[in-house]
Amino acid sequence: MYLAVVIDLFSRKPVGWATSLSPDSRLTDKALMVAYESRYKLKEVMFHSDQGSHYTSRYYRQLLWRINP
Repeated sequence: MYLAVVIDLFSRKPVGWATSLSPDSRLTDKALMVAYESRYKLKEVMFHSDQGSHYTSRYYRQLLWRINP
């Protein structure tokens, strides 16, 4: 079982997470979208990751641009 978590750096609380049986890009995509929806679609947010391959993929970067232009 794999877990991806998005944490609000100000409050230090999890704002989005997802679990999966495999560590694929859908896991990180879902965690990001759960966080985005839970934060009421705030504009101008900063996203920091560990720079792993799922977070630096072209699709993930495009997803970030779509939700936070």
